[in-house]
Amino acid sequence: MKLEQLTEVVGQAQAWVELRKKEAETAGHSWFARATAEEMEEMKNERFQVSTLEGKASSSGQFDAIIKIKDITESIPTGLEWEIIEEELQFLLSSLSQQKQVLSQLKDLSSATLQNVVQVAPNWEIDQAGGSLYTISGQRLGWAGDLTTGTWTYDSDKGLASASDQNSRALEKILSCEQ
Repeated sequence: MKLEQLTEVVGQAQAWVELRKKEAETAGHSWFARATAEEMEEMKNERFQVSTLEGKASSSGQFDAIIKIKDITESIPTGLEWEIIEEELQFLLSSLSQQKQVLSQLKDLSSATLQNVVQVAPNWEIDQAGGSLYTISGQRLGWAGDLTTGTWTYDSDKGLASASDQNSRALEKILSCEQ
C-alpha cells in the first residue's frame, strides 16, 4: 500500500517533468522551471506529497529534474522543536561525558588502590572464624583518607569477601568504583 501511494505521487511528478521536458525541447535554449506551490499541492495523496519539483534544460538538450517527496503522515519537528531537541541532546552528552570522566577516575583509583593493597598480602593475618569463614586483617585493607588497617571476612564456600569494619567498607567502595 505504501509503495503504491508513493508510486502514485512520483507518477504525477514525472508527468509534470515530461511536460516541461517537451516545452524545453521546443524552446531550444537553456531553461529552468519550478513547480508552484499550487501545482505541488495537487501532487499528493493521503500519505505523500511532492515537496520540491524542478526541471532544468541546457542549450545542448540535456534535461535534469529534481523530485523530492515527503511523507505527510509523519510528524516533523518545527525549527523550535529541533532547537529544544538539540539542547536536550547536548545536555545529555555533557552529562554522559562528565559521568564517563568520573567513572574513569574511579576505575583508575580502584586499580591503583588494589595494586597497593595486594603488595602487602603476605603480611596479613588470616584466622579461621568457623567452617568456611576466615577473618583477614592487616595493613592496606581499609581506607580512611588513605590506605590503613582493616578487617575482612572471607567465605571460601561462596568465594566472597566482605568488609567487616568501617575502614574496610570505605575501601570496598573505592574498589567497586562507588562514590
